[in-house]
Amino acid sequence: MIFASAADAQIGEKKLTPAEKWVVAQAAAGEIADLSKQFPEEKDRKLSAHFLEDLLMGALPGVKPHRNGVRIMGAIIDEPIDLTDAQIPYRVWLDNCQFMSSATFLRTSFSGTILFDESTFKAEASFNSMKVGHDAFFRKAVFEGSADFVGVGITSDFVTDDAQFKNKEQGADFNSMKVRETASFKKAVFEGPVGFGSADIVSNFEAQNAQFKNKEQGASFSSMKVGRTAFFTKAVFEGPVDFVRAEITTSFVADETQFKNKQQGVSFSGMKVGADAFFRKAVFEGPVNFGSSDIVSNFEANEAQFKNKEQIANFNSMKVRHTAFFTKAVFEGPVDFVRAEITTSFVADETQFKNKQQGVSFSGMKVGHTAFFTKAVFEGPVDFITADFASNFEANEAQFKNKDQTAYFDSMKVGGGAFFRKAVFEGPVELSFSDFAALDLSYTVYHGALYLQAMNYKQIIAAPKEPESHEALLKLAGQSAYRADVYGNLEAFFLRQGYRDDADRAFIAGKRREREQLPYGLNWFGSWLLDWLVGYGRHPAHAGYFCAFFVALGCFLFSPKRMEPQKPDDAPRVYNRFWYSLSLFVPLVDLQAHTVWKPKTEETFLRNYLRVQILLGWILIPILLAAVTGLIK
Repeated sequence: MIFASAADAQIGEKKLTPAEKWVVAQAAAGEIADLSKQFPEEKDRKLSAHFLEDLLMGALPGVKPHRNGVRIMGAIIDEPIDLTDAQIPYRVWLDNCQFMSSATFLRTSFSGTILFDESTFKAEASFNSMKVGHDAFFRKAVFEGSADFVGVGITSDFVTDDAQFKNKEQGADFNSMKVRETASFKKAVFEGPVGFGSADIVSNFEAQNAQFKNKEQGASFSSMKVGRTAFFTKAVFEGPVDFVRAEITTSFVADETQFKNKQQGVSFSGMKVGADAFFRKAVFEGPVNFGSSDIVSNFEANEAQFKNKEQIANFNSMKVRHTAFFTKAVFEGPVDFVRAEITTSFVADETQFKNKQQGVSFSGMKVGHTAFFTKAVFEGPVDFITADFASNFEANEAQFKNKDQTAYFDSMKVGGGAFFRKAVFEGPVELSFSDFAALDLSYTVYHGALYLQAMNYKQIIAAPKEPESHEALLKLAGQSAYRADVYGNLEAFFLRQGYRDDADRAFIAGKRREREQLPYGLNWFGSWLLDWLVGYGRHPAHAGYFCAFFVALGCFLFSPKRMEPQKPDDAPRVYNRFWYSLSLFVPLVDLQAHTVWKPKTEETFLRNYLRVQILLGWILIPILLAAVTGLIK
């Protein structure tokens, strides 16, 4: 033991244990001091706190550690160790060591790497405001007391993979820590509360498969800054989680992450992500809040599960600068996308919105391109009031299953096509005041009331082929609550397409629906008469047929054998039954026939019918003329 003898001579009066002497010798030689190999018995591997403090600070007389630094494995330190404000100019390894009492590294400055891999801290461990000139490793370290890393500054990486923070009351505190490279907590276990508030990580933050087990106080990442990507893949959070105002420069990855707290849940309110945010197959047991969060690229929550049935999944005023994906996601509770802004597309194909009482609201939502809800299922009420979609809105084969509450699309704007092919609406549907460039309702099924007041569109179809579509559109208008503009808009559409006959059918159908709203009386009868006689002005020929019929009937009834001159002086004149019948029927026109001839005295029926034909002429001729000239509209 040449180095140990030299150490004894250099240290002089200070009494060192064999383990300490051997550590000094190894440190001076630049070798690793693996006490577990050199001293098989655990009781022989103890180092005093004072010895370790002096060794690390270079305060042992005559001992100068090698440039490789102090590297110790398997040591046991029973007393409290305190290196407050110490300046340690070389790397330090305290690997697989046991700190039986408190360990204090308050404002300690390490110029090189520090390594505490597999070490155990039985009491409180304070690294508050510690500075490390290179990497800091705590892999598989165990903290049984509180762990305080507040304000630490790490020049390179901070690695605590597989570490265990076991204190359930005070937990671990990383608030305001600064790491100039990556902070890694992969598979770390936190039994108590943990805080990363205002932490500043220049590169990645990695917490894949980490477990945050405290159910009451949870984990806080409020205002944390990450210069690159934050990874939480398959992490498990048992308690509440707070990412309020966190800033992630690149991506936020939380695929298959579980947020299990059912009362307080997780908040991402005001969070900013400079690229993509991934929550694919993530599970949210409690409420979740993405209100006012800002995602510069995509937001992906495909197959995510939002399982809380009472509390809301809140995306209110969220901004996604590219596409938001919720394909096959499941929402058990109410959902709020009010005033969310999606720059490109919103994709919710086969998504399930299962809450039957409060449902989902997209009111005021803005999507810069297309919104997809193909085969989506809405168990409760749904609200798209004033939503604005710059391109298409696709809800083909979607199911709106609530029979009692209305599916609201009123005042919705779609710059392209709105597609509801094969969609099923079990309850009322409100499309009033909506605005579509094109609307496809092919094979859509409506079981409840339909409201189409002031709905505006340039193109509308209800079946693939035009004749079938026009029939379906007329039927659809008949299903809807009556508003004159519903039929007026449909008439205008048919006219734009060049289908005058279908436009007339739409107009007449609208007037008939209008008549249904009237109480029985003169107005109702007048409307019915116009419908019967001239099709509300769209079929004046009908009145012409009636006129021709009654003139022809007069020709038949007023035969020469049944007529006589009104004056004996007119006996030589020739009688013409057609002119006589026409003269009776046409008002205000004297054809010099009905003033010359009359039915014989014994023709009582003809004398009475004569008056009927005159009255019919006064009724039918003005109606015919009004219809022909367009006065009836």
